[in-house]
Amino acid sequence: MIDVTGKQGGAVARQLLARGWTVGAFTCDPTSAAAHTLASGGVQVVGGGLDDRRSFETAMAGTHGVFSVQPGAFGPSSAHGP
Repeated sequence: MIDVTGKQGGAVARQLLARGWTVGAFTCDPTSAAAHTLASGGVQVVGGGLDDRRSFETAMAGTHGVFSVQPGAFGPSSAHGP
């Protein structure tokens, strides 16, 4: 499952489709233009959110792999900050 609404997720989805993989997309807004574009190209778009455990578990059922990019936590209280 991939969040296809961003540049990285969309690029990964297109490459996987080109290589013959079945691609599912987990996104908080399945009605977005990006989600519609990829759905028309063969991506199976599923709506939900990481804060909704049931939607996440349902979307991930039977999934072979996941591509996920999470925002970093940078700042004074972060171990990864400057």
